[in-house]
Amino acid sequence: MGKRLYAFLAFTASLAVSCRSADVRTSGAAAIEGPIGTDADLSETDRQATWEGVLTGEQALLYIAADSFHPTWSPDGKTILLRRPHWDRTRFGGRKVWAFDADTLAPRLVTHGASNEFCPEWSPDGRNITFISDRPLPESAGDGGRLGLNLWIMDTDGSHLRPLTSCFRNLFSAVWSPAGKKLLLTTMAFGTSEGGGTTITHGLYVLDLAARTLRRIGSGDDKTAVLSSFWLKGGSRIGFIRCPWIWDWKGDARPTPTLTIFDLDGSEISSSPCDYWVAVPSPDGERLLALSWTGEGEKQRIAILDAQGREKNVVYQGESGSAPGAGAFEILLVHGMVPHMTWSPDSKKVAFAASREGKVRVFVAASDGSGLRELVEGPGLTCAPVWSPAGQEILFFSYPMFQLDDIGVTLRAHPHLVVVKADGSDLRRFTGADTIVAQERQDLDRCLKEAKDPTDVTRIRERLKDLERR
Repeated sequence: MGKRLYAFLAFTASLAVSCRSADVRTSGAAAIEGPIGTDADLSETDRQATWEGVLTGEQALLYIAADSFHPTWSPDGKTILLRRPHWDRTRFGGRKVWAFDADTLAPRLVTHGASNEFCPEWSPDGRNITFISDRPLPESAGDGGRLGLNLWIMDTDGSHLRPLTSCFRNLFSAVWSPAGKKLLLTTMAFGTSEGGGTTITHGLYVLDLAARTLRRIGSGDDKTAVLSSFWLKGGSRIGFIRCPWIWDWKGDARPTPTLTIFDLDGSEISSSPCDYWVAVPSPDGERLLALSWTGEGEKQRIAILDAQGREKNVVYQGESGSAPGAGAFEILLVHGMVPHMTWSPDSKKVAFAASREGKVRVFVAASDGSGLRELVEGPGLTCAPVWSPAGQEILFFSYPMFQLDDIGVTLRAHPHLVVVKADGSDLRRFTGADTIVAQERQDLDRCLKEAKDPTDVTRIRERLKDLERR
């Protein structure tokens, strides 16, 4: 179980990594009306990918794990955006985007209906929100009714909703460039190895809003999984960590990741073996906050790398057994909370979830590793920290009730959204999960009355049954 969870960490990275810049410029997204890209722009693997309208088994597990929370602050720091978690190992359904007032933590439903939405991101100018969804494409998209996982965009109040792409069946993540002119997209295609195991192949694309182009980075058919992808050097370069990946690795050996850096024209600048599996770029795009496991007992290791992947200093060296498969840390992987590492806006400090003395907690330290401290002391499990744009606050999630078992942690309560000052004071907590469920039920009841398509009616009714089971 532990070895394949290395992959969970990798896949959560491609959604958790986001490079935000203080230099906010106009995205121009408001002028985008029709979808960008065609099948001809895709790799052969992505062209052959299929979408049956539902994810099950290992596929559902990976998608759900990669995006169980994914909180993001608006550029002005006034709103927190997240996709409400709903964990089910057998189905992938009915996940909506919510916005929380950063001061009062009052929730507001942003997307509606029975479709699945995930990977919500603010445009750098704060005018738009993008997300990936399986909602049917409109007739105006030229492929009306076709189901797939495509990128959508809307105004911050949920209005003016339209697809940015229509050619994907298997889009997995989307990250804005710091200037807001482009998005870095990742796909995920499933296959079968010679031994019968499930393989994953990721594709990498750049969506240029101004030029209205979709360009593939690399071949997209080399049977490697992109573990972590990000913008570097202010958006002038693209970096990603990749490795061959099979769902059930055999034996003790595991593949060595490779860090590859591309120029925006698609030319490869460098490619070299990398001891780290996950990397989060600093706001200035000059350094990487990276996570790996080292030595006997799989010790968790967090370090600062330069933009070429060379280690500069260690921030945190975990104790033996602090890696995946070691109790509480396993559930963090399964719920997509790792590798939620985050930089302060001035790139001087970092926050991350780590396992210490049998507990998983959020820690804060200077980027040189000094001043390490637990953000908030207390019982329970804390995870998924994200720094506010002004650097004054940190949000994270807290599980007040959990129990250890043979495979990790069994959660026994809804997570709490928590916002605190960066020094750990002035804690504010949202615990109104029942209120959110009630609002979603009310929204689905309204959609059911308005639905005319039999498929829509079926999906809405299934989602209402899900809520009743909750």
